[in-house]
Amino acid sequence: MSDSIADRMTKSQLVEQIRRFNASAPREWLEAFDFRALERYLDRLRPAAAGMPMSMAMAAPGVGIDAIE
Repeated sequence: MSDSIADRMTKSQLVEQIRRFNASAPREWLEAFDFRALERYLDRLRPAAAGMPMSMAMAAPGVGIDAIE
């Protein structure tokens, strides 16, 4: 994700943004992932929050919670 809002966020801010879209994700669990993985996950949550079906937002390879390693 280049030249985006997330590029200017701290890891803690990314975690908080993710939790706005997915409040069921425990903060401690999210903090275990690196910055780039959190950034990718947030990129996938935003379309879903905008009304795109989650299945479409998560359809690309390497996307979604399973891609966060």
